[in-house]
Amino acid sequence: MKKKSFEHLLIWSGAFEIFFVGGIFYGWPALQFVLKEENVFAELCANSTASSNTNSKSQISCPEQDNRYNSIFVWGAMLSNCFGMVYGYILDNVGFLPCRLATSIPFSLGLALMPIWPKKTSTIGSIFSGVFDGSAGTILLLKLLYESGIQLKFLFIGLFALTAIQWWRTFFVLPAVRLPNPTPEGYDIRKETVFAKFTAKNSETKSDKKKEELELLDSEATSVEKIDKKRDFFIEIKSLKFILLAYWYCCVSLRINSYQSWFNPSLEWMFKDNKATHSFLTDIFGLTYIMSVPLSPAPGAIVDFIAGRYRRSENNAEKGQRIGIAVNCLLITLSTVVLSYLCTFQNSVSIAITAEVIFSIIRTFLYAVCAQAAFLLFPSHLFGLIYGFLNLLNGLATLLADPIFRIIQGPLEGNYTPVHYILALLVLSTIVQNLHLLRHQTEA
Repeated sequence: MKKKSFEHLLIWSGAFEIFFVGGIFYGWPALQFVLKEENVFAELCANSTASSNTNSKSQISCPEQDNRYNSIFVWGAMLSNCFGMVYGYILDNVGFLPCRLATSIPFSLGLALMPIWPKKTSTIGSIFSGVFDGSAGTILLLKLLYESGIQLKFLFIGLFALTAIQWWRTFFVLPAVRLPNPTPEGYDIRKETVFAKFTAKNSETKSDKKKEELELLDSEATSVEKIDKKRDFFIEIKSLKFILLAYWYCCVSLRINSYQSWFNPSLEWMFKDNKATHSFLTDIFGLTYIMSVPLSPAPGAIVDFIAGRYRRSENNAEKGQRIGIAVNCLLITLSTVVLSYLCTFQNSVSIAITAEVIFSIIRTFLYAVCAQAAFLLFPSHLFGLIYGFLNLLNGLATLLADPIFRIIQGPLEGNYTPVHYILALLVLSTIVQNLHLLRHQTEA
């Protein structure tokens, strides 16, 4: 295959993998709807005094069952964020191939177990947790196929078959080691795949020896750099700028992750015993994930637009980029407050759909803006550490969604309204970070 064609194969096969495999776990609301149809964890409702009536228009549901589903997602979301630092460490210290294997093996294993042990959903849901969301639309497709009459075990076998693309790309398309930065002239990625290296001759040329010498020097330079990174990292995370950014990111993420986690039981609160409406809104929710794909360039476009204006007026594009981040943070904060307010309404399909669309926009912006902030507001050599640490804190903060949900199901007797108002005020308090960042960068 020609070099250019192989590079296109690398890019577009990656897009295919992310779109059909990467977003499995964050399609949880659609999967939870299907699992309830299959009466998974229905035994928890056997002795419950708060279970819903079982009729053709509703699913078997009770606080005990909802708590179990909620715990699966919350712990999965937490591990998804926290393991980013683990996989980053493997990538930096062991290599690219071990990192791919570390993520692909538990993912494929989880999907393989689903049709075999459907009652082990709690454990298997946790196995899913290492996979970061790319597109949750895959589970929406699973739900639609399930409703058309295909058995769930065959759908999971199909999902397991899709993971073959991970293994094919790992051994035949992706490089065995990290790409060099900057890429040297004449670099041919076709010769760097696991398959290419396995089939290559074992003879070692002089150029190979020279390459090894350069790699040794690079590793030594990297070890020196790590000492400086550690010192600089601790300086940065103690700064007010980082503390406010982490507070903002954790509060907004708690609101966003709890919206996903509580999606199915909150539908029962908003539309009592109306399975058709629940199913319809679950489908719309899956579609909003897919529709967020064309929205993904928007956060960067806002930053680039403001940077361009400052480049022309003050010859300072970097200042414009940082102000652009502050603007994005402010937009996310205000949108999240609106989302919390809309979640307090009941028996309104139009408001529920509006909330789902706003959620999708916020989620599209949130992780992109966090990455932008980690890269542009802090020293560039600390990007991986800063971004990984932010997501570690985010993962730990997400755990709060579980006890909060238990309070809703217990003392609040299923009433979500007070919690939505409290979350709205919590997110609104993070506007301090937005204004501090905006003021600081404007005066810089």
